Amino acid sequence: MRKRPHKVTKEMKKVMAEMRAKGLTYDAIAKILLIASSTVIYHLDPKYKKKTIKRMTEYQQERGDRKEYMKEYMSERYNEDEEFRERIKANSLRSYHKRKNK
Repeated sequence: MRKRPHKVTKEMKKVMAEMRAKGLTYDAIAKILLIASSTVIYHLDPKYKKKTIKRMTEYQQERGDRKEYMKEYMSERYNEDEEFRERIKANSLRSYHKRKNK
C-alpha cells in the first residue's frame, strides 16, 4: 500500500497539469496521486485557489476577533463572578494533575 504524500511538490504539480491536459478529471488525478480532489483543483485552478485563500483569510480574521472577544469576556467574568473563578481554578488544578500523572 502506498503512503499519501505530505506535501505537493513541484514535480507533482507538473504531473497533475500533464494528466489534466490529457483529459483526466480532478477526481481521477486525485485517486492516482493519493490526494484529495480539492488539492488537485487548488493547484490547477487559479480561481479556486484565489477563492480558497480569501475564505481562509476571512476565517482567520473572524477567529482572531472571536478569540479576543472571549479573552475579554473570560477576564471580566473571572474578576466579577466568584463561583466562576472557583470552577476555573478547580478545572485548572484537575488538568494540571492529569498532565503530571501521564
